[in-house]
Amino acid sequence: MRLPLFASVAGRFLRHEPSRRDGARLAAATTLLWARGRCGFGGRPFSLAATGEGRRVNFTAWTYIDILVAREIFLDRDYRVPADLEPRTIVDLGANTGISVRFLRALYPSAEIVAAEPDPNNFEHLEANTAGDGSVRLVKAAVGLRPGRAKFYPGKEGWTSSLEPRPGSREIDVDLVTVPDLLAKVGAGQADLLKLDIEGAEWPLLEEGALQSASPCLVGELHFGDEHTLADAERMLAGFDVTFHRLDEAAACFTARRRRAPAR
Repeated sequence: MRLPLFASVAGRFLRHEPSRRDGARLAAATTLLWARGRCGFGGRPFSLAATGEGRRVNFTAWTYIDILVAREIFLDRDYRVPADLEPRTIVDLGANTGISVRFLRALYPSAEIVAAEPDPNNFEHLEANTAGDGSVRLVKAAVGLRPGRAKFYPGKEGWTSSLEPRPGSREIDVDLVTVPDLLAKVGAGQADLLKLDIEGAEWPLLEEGALQSASPCLVGELHFGDEHTLADAERMLAGFDVTFHRLDEAAACFTARRRRAPAR
């Protein structure tokens, strides 16, 4: 008999965490936040800790979706950074409620991080999750090829918010920033690491080379659809060594590192 997703995630956190207390709190939060979402109840957020790449990461979770984001980061290891990389500058595109920023901060305590998130509700929680970190710069905007304004469609569950229309989603206007705009905030022409999870908005940026030129190392998620496939990703990342960690018809989690020119 297959367990419901929330029960499976709760059990995985219990088994994953070296601290029984952390595992029990994560399992309890998973169950309670799932129940709140089902019943439409509110409540206080949970202060939690999970282990990622051997580091204990503290974060706050407001909803069951935050727990599913934590699952992707800590259990599924969707954002796998090469072990020998020591980034001093990091760009996080699609920072959501800030759990990814907390993870990256735990891995790289001295790095300068700029994090972009256009969804107003997510951004409020992103501010809370990164409060007191003077080396994080937050940008309330979506990322595009040109600065300006754009139509944005916040998803009911937060992590599906997108520049692409989604069924049942309301429409709002948001600021657009370019990747060079974000790099300027950390005083860099390139970031040592760029993490992306922007629900399909990555494709125009990849097509124009904006992401490839912004960093020698990209990690995150690609979202497929009728217009884009794995073959497109491989073509656009032709100058990188690419590893796909999770791959299905809808999305792929990947690590891409720029290929070094052979020594002469």
